[in-house]
Amino acid sequence: MRIDAHHHVWTLSEHPQTWMTPDQAETIGRDFSLADWSEAATPSGLTHSVIVQTVEDANETLELLTLARQSPAALGVVGWVKAGPDDPGQQLARILDHPGSEKLVSVRDLTEYRSDPEWLAGDEAGRLFKAAGNAGLAVDLLIRPEHQAAAARAVAKTPETRFIVNHLGKPDMDHTGAADWGESMAAISGSPNAAIKLSGMATLARDFKTVRGRLPEYVDECLRLFGPDRMMFGSDWPVSLTGASYADLVTAVTAPLESLSAAEQESVWAGTACHWYGLELPKEIK
Repeated sequence: MRIDAHHHVWTLSEHPQTWMTPDQAETIGRDFSLADWSEAATPSGLTHSVIVQTVEDANETLELLTLARQSPAALGVVGWVKAGPDDPGQQLARILDHPGSEKLVSVRDLTEYRSDPEWLAGDEAGRLFKAAGNAGLAVDLLIRPEHQAAAARAVAKTPETRFIVNHLGKPDMDHTGAADWGESMAAISGSPNAAIKLSGMATLARDFKTVRGRLPEYVDECLRLFGPDRMMFGSDWPVSLTGASYADLVTAVTAPLESLSAAEQESVWAGTACHWYGLELPKEIK
């Protein structure tokens, strides 16, 4: 079994993707559905997924929960809760009253767009992270290298909450080798309540050939820092289409994992996501 632990869907007329650049829009500036994801993913053996939010809109999370409730392929949803002076626990309670709330597995702040690199270590973020943990949810960290130090402190001081770093923390693979990346990521990996996604990789360099060439070393560093039981695959589709096809991305990730045991490979492709997100598998798979 293979699970895509990170992909998106959107309808532009309902939720404009304001983060999208004109260059990105040339490739992904259209609607993408769960059926579109399945058509792209199934030939590569990925049959189930976790849908991740894209915009700062509470209604999007509710709509994704409804979608996931109606689809056996969608095992979970990573939603969004506004961080600020209001109690995030009350916001989560409203989401958890929604039909399909059993599919909510995590919340995510779009930290990469915040100007303050220290925000993750502050009080607003801390309240959100504790509320998520109290609700039995994980926290997805969408960060860039400048946020890593604050992220490491936030993870360490909230041990009751599970944290999952998205997109390897967004290193610039054009200029950053795996050893330097590993050195900067060590503080986060040192906390046992932190995991990492092999996701977003198609767009971590200007040319996917660079990503493909450096990926084996990055995977080795991931294994050294986190181990297979704290690593999971995510495509970041359809954003990934701006760098590579779904099949090419899966092939690039598969190759450096082939030296692992069957059990370790199963962890990266499915087991870690199931454990860290608490995914409920369909009865025919159990």
